[in-house]
Amino acid sequence: MAIVAWEFYSGIGGLHLALQRSTIDGNVVRAFDWDQTACKVYSANHGPNVVQKTILPELVKLGTGVHPTRLLIENVAGFEFGIPNSRLRYYLLAKMAPLGFPTPTTSPSDGWIWRHIPGCDDSDWVDPRDSASPPSPISSAGSQSSVAKLRQFLDQDGAPIHVIPDRVLSKWGRLFDIVLPSSYTQLVERAGSILQTNEHLDTTCIFDEFLEAQANNNPSAMDILRPLGLRYFSPTELLRLFYFLRPASQDDFIWPEGLSAKTKYRLIGNSVNVFVVTELINFLYAEWA
Repeated sequence: MAIVAWEFYSGIGGLHLALQRSTIDGNVVRAFDWDQTACKVYSANHGPNVVQKTILPELVKLGTGVHPTRLLIENVAGFEFGIPNSRLRYYLLAKMAPLGFPTPTTSPSDGWIWRHIPGCDDSDWVDPRDSASPPSPISSAGSQSSVAKLRQFLDQDGAPIHVIPDRVLSKWGRLFDIVLPSSYTQLVERAGSILQTNEHLDTTCIFDEFLEAQANNNPSAMDILRPLGLRYFSPTELLRLFYFLRPASQDDFIWPEGLSAKTKYRLIGNSVNVFVVTELINFLYAEWA
């Protein structure tokens, strides 16, 4: 029998899409979010009459008297998968007794946060930027594999380039995470990520030269940064990184007319990663001896 799911703080429908891609036969029948624009995007991709705009106090009044048998809750901080996405998330999974999860091979202490799916693999994922000798992260199947290169998530040549205005680069450029197409671990500073399309130049050296020229009031200081080929990620590239669009697939995503790029960035950035949630849904409904 198909499961019936409710999606709270549904955003642009990441959980809905993850359930569709999972091995579970189920449907999201109700979805709720306070953001009217997010609701419009949700409806454009998953049909009308599923999502409605509401706020938490109003949700309390929607109780049906039927208790859920499973819960999946997401928040920031937690564990990662083998995808180039460094915003840590926390996922809480729960089942109503007598349903349960597999017995762990180790005895975690109170407050333990798993950095892999228990029962699927015994190796924690470790951020290679926090280790002198980077380990390999875990793939969805539980085996060791390398993190996917950013290049496979990028638009093809000829796609619109999202140029960073000179005024933004001049004032905030050193505060960006600057990443390369062949990697996701080479950063300058910690803030929003931008892409350096020229991988042959040393980012730090170029920025040191730029800052020196800027301090000396050199009117051509910005010309020093141009060879780096810095740009924003496009909304479509971010949809791939969040797995709303799977790389090299024929997936489609619909934006209602009139949405600015800034709004698209905000909505995607507030979303879950569809790949991760798909794996968690499969785990949540796995049957254990």
